[in-house]
Amino acid sequence: MTKIGLDRRRFLIAGGATAVLGAVSSWGAGRAVAAGASNTSSSVRFTGDGLSLSAAEYAEVLSSVAGDADFEPDLYGDGGVLAKLETRFADLLGKETAVFLPTGTLANHIALRRHARKGRRIVLQAKSHVYNDSGDCAQNLSGLNLVPVEGDFTAAAIERVLDASRRGRVNTPVGAISLESPLRRGFNTGHELAEVREIRDLARSRDVGLHLDGARLFMQAAHHGFPPHDFAAAFDTVYVSLYKNFNAAGGAILAGPADLLAGLSDERRMFGGSPCRSWPLAAVALKYAEGFIDAYRRAKAVFDRMTDLLAGEDRLDFEAIPNGCNTAWLHVDGVDPAQFVRRLAARDIHLMPPREHWPGLMLILNPTVARMSAEDLAAGFRGALRG
Repeated sequence: MTKIGLDRRRFLIAGGATAVLGAVSSWGAGRAVAAGASNTSSSVRFTGDGLSLSAAEYAEVLSSVAGDADFEPDLYGDGGVLAKLETRFADLLGKETAVFLPTGTLANHIALRRHARKGRRIVLQAKSHVYNDSGDCAQNLSGLNLVPVEGDFTAAAIERVLDASRRGRVNTPVGAISLESPLRRGFNTGHELAEVREIRDLARSRDVGLHLDGARLFMQAAHHGFPPHDFAAAFDTVYVSLYKNFNAAGGAILAGPADLLAGLSDERRMFGGSPCRSWPLAAVALKYAEGFIDAYRRAKAVFDRMTDLLAGEDRLDFEAIPNGCNTAWLHVDGVDPAQFVRRLAARDIHLMPPREHWPGLMLILNPTVARMSAEDLAAGFRGALRG
């Protein structure tokens, strides 16, 4: 068995990475299947980014926070707990201001729309959420021209696109560079601080805006041991999801300079993004935002200890995903992988079912991993091998 820490860099077997990344669209479907399994406060779920709260659990959390003496709801996105949420995330991300939006799709769209005042072209990763999963909203609703970059999204690759835009028969300015890190279609692979600082320097030298699709930024920061604002500092604007790590039923934060985001509440309403009450999302997100990084680090420590305990088990092989954050492959020998997943589920340890073209079973690290001791998890994995 190969012992790993999840932050170790290790490349997939040659030729396998392309097929794996080509199958990434099935990841979400796999998570939905796994989410249909039983879920309790003691369940360990290697299947998502947060706690996967049941409806009853969510209602209980919401009732608790809404019962606080100083709790106040918002009204059409103004005041109350929503204002507290915005202030807190502006501080956590080191930005002048932060604005609540109902979805990440809208947060990314509006950010790029604001940056596009300098130019209608937006340079971004070919595998990014904005380019693949937003229904061409930036093109259809705001007339932006998304220019995807295949392969590694480096400063050198971006510079080639910037130069090509400038040297064409008609000079076509680029308004912004959009970077998704961690990259979901890359199985939560992320850019390192040194890489984003190179991109930042390029963007500033060309007077081009820089936006971060940081839906899972706090997980990446917790995993690699840096404050979220250190990563966010390289970017003009930053989007963070409120449901992926912070267990809200939905919602997003967009943070950045006050002048760039001025009047955003009006634009939010123009896009239909100002429901009468958003406090059921904001209150839960604010509760979990305070303790997420510590909770994730506890889970990672449990996972690392578990893999230590399983180091002598030849039928289990844990493999880090190159440049990954909270994801790893598990290879199982001598047992049908689907059967292995079912046996683990019987022990209240839940994995996504196997997927064609995936080299193994995917593990997604999140705070639920700390619901069991490393010893109990290791015993569960060994028991699933036996039957």
